[in-house]
Amino acid sequence: MAVSTYVGQVVRKNSLWKAVRVSVQKMKMDKFLTMYFNKRYHYWATDPEDKCKEGDIVLIKLLDEPQSARVKHTLKEIIFPVGATIDPITGRPCRGVDFVDIEAAEKCGPAFTEAKKQQQQSS
Repeated sequence: MAVSTYVGQVVRKNSLWKAVRVSVQKMKMDKFLTMYFNKRYHYWATDPEDKCKEGDIVLIKLLDEPQSARVKHTLKEIIFPVGATIDPITGRPCRGVDFVDIEAAEKCGPAFTEAKKQQQQSS
């Protein structure tokens, strides 16, 4: 039985088709070495609401009937949006492995606070 859902990263967006290209990493078995290696596959998925951005980590699902010769999947969920990252345990914004000081960020400019508001609205 084939797998019908994949997790991948959006690498390209086509607004005309309302579709995104998702890069999915799968494990491929090398029978000679008896080891698994990463192999990348690219799938086109429909994004009818046009809510995805390049860099988002998404969950895609296989369509019952393909939309076209290339587009055979649909966007099911945005798992991790690109942009201001919020630590899931503490709820504090972070950049890499360091936490961001909110007061200092507000003094620097409104771009960070707008990204944080957008992140909270999408949750």
